[in-house]
Amino acid sequence: MSLPFLLWASGAFLCAVVLLSASIFDLRSREIPDKVWLIPAPISALLTAVRLLLKPELAISVAISICLSALIGIAIYFSGLMGGADAKAIVFISISVPTYEQAPILALHPFVPLATFSNALLATIAVPFLMLARNLAWKIKTGRRLFEGLEASRLSKMLAPLVGYKVRAEELREARFLFPMEDVVDEGGAVKRRLVLTVRVGQEEELSERVLEAVRKGLISDYVWVSPGLPLLIFMALGYLLALALGDLVFYTIFAILSALL
Repeated sequence: MSLPFLLWASGAFLCAVVLLSASIFDLRSREIPDKVWLIPAPISALLTAVRLLLKPELAISVAISICLSALIGIAIYFSGLMGGADAKAIVFISISVPTYEQAPILALHPFVPLATFSNALLATIAVPFLMLARNLAWKIKTGRRLFEGLEASRLSKMLAPLVGYKVRAEELREARFLFPMEDVVDEGGAVKRRLVLTVRVGQEEELSERVLEAVRKGLISDYVWVSPGLPLLIFMALGYLLALALGDLVFYTIFAILSALL
């Protein structure tokens, strides 16, 4: 076993430990302290630097990987697709494992961070199907309509079961990571409830307080549509492990389809 491979494997293992640790923080509190990234970052950078000294021909690939990772991190942060911790995770992966030393069978490009991001996006595709299954199970169990008593457009009704589900009103009061998908308006004692799929930045807390106040007053005593705050870093960690074991599943699938068509 060569020294460059040992250095790569050490960086890959350290990165896996950091991502799994960050995932635990994300699952528990949805907040990842900066020290999770900052403390191991110098070690990861040193391992990569020594590997480059032994194999200087990798310099261009490593530079491209780090630049790609920075662009992906900036894009997902400012687009709101993922959070700041996910952007930091991509950058940390680029420092620790910018490229493969021995590529797995489905790795059609050498960039581990890019493969991680692609696999993470693929993993999140399962979420809407799980949401839909939960909503169908609720409807079968209760025998009730999903949007009973709610004002909502046809498009909102089509999208809501893919991004949220219904919980009892009292659960919303005690939940830490559930966010209402409804707005409540009290018009002269008549309560009107509207399905809300998008909320302007900065208005999330206002909407939550309005719905929770309606629950406290007993204006809502049944079920409420909610969206869960998903620990997305878990998907990033899963995408990373898939990248190491298999490669870039999305890129490989696209390549396979194009090859079949051509």
